Amino acid sequence: MPATAHQQAEFQFARESLARLWRSDARLAERWARYDLIREHLVRQWPADATRIDCMMLDWVCALRHPEPAADATATVRADPNCAK
Repeated sequence: MPATAHQQAEFQFARESLARLWRSDARLAERWARYDLIREHLVRQWPADATRIDCMMLDWVCALRHPEPAADATATVRADPNCAK
């Protein structure tokens, strides 16, 4: 199911929040704790999209940590139909 305008806005805000967090000087444990809070907030709103949300958020963090991943680095995740975007 395509994301609604509200979902898109929430996802964009979450992505921007994660980007700011990963660029900050926060400790790794704090980053992941805040990641969990953001994930819980999104999944609470859209429980049927929990797997999709997990995949998107992991993609976002991977892109932040490794700006130019190898071409096959995400092939496994993208091949999973539950993680289709």
